Order: sequence, then structure tokens, then C-alpha cells
Amino acid sequence: MRTRTRPARSPTELADLYATPYNHLHWGYGHGIRMDWTAAWARWHTTGLTSVADLSAGDGALLDQLDVPTKIYGDLAPAPGNDHWITGPIEDTIHQVDHVALLVMTEIVEHLDYPDSVLAAATHIATGLLL
Repeated sequence: MRTRTRPARSPTELADLYATPYNHLHWGYGHGIRMDWTAAWARWHTTGLTSVADLSAGDGALLDQLDVPTKIYGDLAPAPGNDHWITGPIEDTIHQVDHVALLVMTEIVEHLDYPDSVLAAATHIATGLLL
């Protein structure tokens, strides 16, 4: 049996927390280290890839570091002016992505009540790598 490892937030709390995309630099030392490592790994593995999606992109800092022609950003927070931004919970937005060569799913699973459905959808849309 899988259990959520982060406390669930109410819709009001989520709306307040994600009124704007989070700034990855303000999430503490450990988050910065994980972000740097993930970005380095992704840069190394995206050579020759044509598409990538991160549906928990925050301020988009990870995707912004990748040299990939098609980038799909997503998050609970809206990003005005970004035509490649999908807004909403990942349980919904993952079904709005057709196929991508790399799907980034860092710092997501621990926040989900039912991660299996999101992971199953991820295996269908990630035609190459799942990070």
C-alpha cells in the first residue's frame, strides 16, 4: 500500500501557495542541490531529444536550462504569457500532453494521494526517458 509522504493541502491552501509560480531559489538548500543535480542529469541526457515536459515546473528554471526545441511547462500556478504552460494539478495536466521524449517528474510523487495513476500515464507519454 502506498501512502502520501507530504501532508495534503486544502484547495484554498493550494490556491494561496501556488498563486504564482514558485521561485526555485527560495525553497531551501536541499531543494537547490536536487534541482542542480536534476538539471545536470537532464542536460546530459537531452542531447538529440526534441521534446521535454515538466508538469511541476515552478518558475521553469529546470526546463530553461535544456537545449530542446519543444518544452512543455506545467504547474498548479498559472504562468501568464507562456504559450507552452499547462495549469492545474498533475493528475489532470498529465493527460493534456501527447508524447514527449523526456518527462520530468521530480518532487511530485510524494505529494500525490494516488501516484500509480500518474505514473501509469507518465509511462504512456514519455517516449524516451522519465526523470
